[in-house]
Amino acid sequence: MLLGIAMVTGCATLQAQETHGPQPIQKGLVSWELRDRGAQLMDDFSAAEVDLERWRIWHMDPDDVTMAIDDGRFIIRSRGPIAHNGLWSPNAQKFKDVTLVGRMNIASTAPEAHNILLHLCGGDSPHSPDHWVEIGMRDLGGNQARFSVIAAVPTGHFSSWGQQVDLDRGDEDGFLTRVSLDGSTNLCTTDVRDSSGQWHAIADPVLTHLRTTHCEIKMRDANADADAESNGWFEDVRIYPRAASHPVMVRFRRTDGSHIFDRGAGGHEWPPKIRVEGKGEGTLEELVVELLTEDGTVVCSVQSNNLGDYMLPLDDAPWDVYPVAAKVRLRLGDLPLGEVTIPREGLEGLYPDDVYDLTLE
Repeated sequence: MLLGIAMVTGCATLQAQETHGPQPIQKGLVSWELRDRGAQLMDDFSAAEVDLERWRIWHMDPDDVTMAIDDGRFIIRSRGPIAHNGLWSPNAQKFKDVTLVGRMNIASTAPEAHNILLHLCGGDSPHSPDHWVEIGMRDLGGNQARFSVIAAVPTGHFSSWGQQVDLDRGDEDGFLTRVSLDGSTNLCTTDVRDSSGQWHAIADPVLTHLRTTHCEIKMRDANADADAESNGWFEDVRIYPRAASHPVMVRFRRTDGSHIFDRGAGGHEWPPKIRVEGKGEGTLEELVVELLTEDGTVVCSVQSNNLGDYMLPLDDAPWDVYPVAAKVRLRLGDLPLGEVTIPREGLEGLYPDDVYDLTLE
């Protein structure tokens, strides 16, 4: 028995029962394809030059600041007092429920000479006010770095002036930083991860009202000493929908693009049937879709009658930043129908709000 559904004996009997609709599933899951990417910005700086489709170059002090891409990093070198110098993502999204992640580092010839900044902004005039929240990082010397938060929001919305987090530099890989704006509460959180993998909140959540979002990565300090020099860099910068409110969508199809279920000769029978070669049949509601970590831990398990499209929530996922490697597993009741792996390589991998087509044969 399969979920209380009568089994048939042998392929020939099953084929004889099916006089319409798709052929029975024989191999199960065989492949996946990304249909729509959830992330709105991804840059690993692997190109030889700045990608001008992703970024606008912001260079206010060309005599004292140089910028370049080298070995997967966007590098800013500065001397003395400077204004804003870096990159601005011009393609603002009318979407404010986002997480901005980037890795950054700075080394200076004098303590706290310059500030390197990961910046989430609504400055998309006339569509959004120029409100913003940014994480600043300074070199303290003595193998320590200082993180603080600066915000431009309405009076009374930001009370964390002077809050800071000082961390030891564990290696030369810099620090992973994260700015996340909850679209339902308009609260923006800021975090930095230390060399042991622990996250530290840098400031209290900031009430931030925006209509659009984009990001900036830059260096500035108008008060730096004239002879102070700094070398800062960013890598693997990305903005994606917040995982807590944006599931991953998967759609199951056959190799010819048709449905994996059968609704009878007239296309109106309910519930839709799924037939498996030599095993029998079940209903669409009995199809179980599971999202797993790369090592096989189940993140979520869903069933639905929504005609083959499934939303896999990430609310309880163990992942703290994206992209990630993941698996999608399919079964009809207790009958396995295979699994596929979505690998991570650089900034390619699974993001919140991704849409995948999964193919069965």
